[in-house]
Amino acid sequence: DRLGDHKEAWQLLQTALQVASQRGMVLNVNKIGLELDRLNNDLESARKRMHWFQERGLLNGVNIAKRYFPELAERQNIMVTESKLRLEVLGSLHITEQTTNTSAVRGRKRQELLALLLEARLSGRSEVSRLTLLDTLYPDEDEFKAGSSLKNVVHSLRETFGDSAITTTANGYALGSFSSDAEQFLQTGDTSLWRGGYLEGLDFSAESTVRDSLYMTLFDKAKA
Repeated sequence: DRLGDHKEAWQLLQTALQVASQRGMVLNVNKIGLELDRLNNDLESARKRMHWFQERGLLNGVNIAKRYFPELAERQNIMVTESKLRLEVLGSLHITEQTTNTSAVRGRKRQELLALLLEARLSGRSEVSRLTLLDTLYPDEDEFKAGSSLKNVVHSLRETFGDSAITTTANGYALGSFSSDAEQFLQTGDTSLWRGGYLEGLDFSAESTVRDSLYMTLFDKAKA
């Protein structure tokens, strides 16, 4: 598509959509469908897909729909961007409350858990499974001890930022009532949101595609 061969792009996306549908990959059906909506300039289909993403808290999909169809942003600004809690990751990780009080997140595991949950949301996943969290955060601990440690970290974050900060899902956890500078950047392209490297000082990113997406967008904006 970026090379200008929109017809071949459309055909390949159609094939990908059929494969995703046959395999019951509902999330991918909507992600691929949104790309087809862009190529077809189908506003109403994109609106339905945006609502589907909204209902599941998949803000990356919502933001992409708004970027492709600015008309959708006019009536749909009541999103997590109005949350009192804002996770700042375009630089060192910290949290801003009520847009004024900024505080660092103490504890490496607390930081890593928040980063994992945000990256899941940015990549369009509705949760991070408990098993994935245990393997990523506590690779050298036995399951019982790791499970107890994970519960303590979740409890600690909820105690500090409220019960809605992290949501318990069917198989694990999801980021709750946080907005983020990363999502705002992907939505608006505002380069002034960057304070340093992505998750600077943490040296941690489970989803390399999220890091790549942020930096490619930043590069495009800087180039322009």
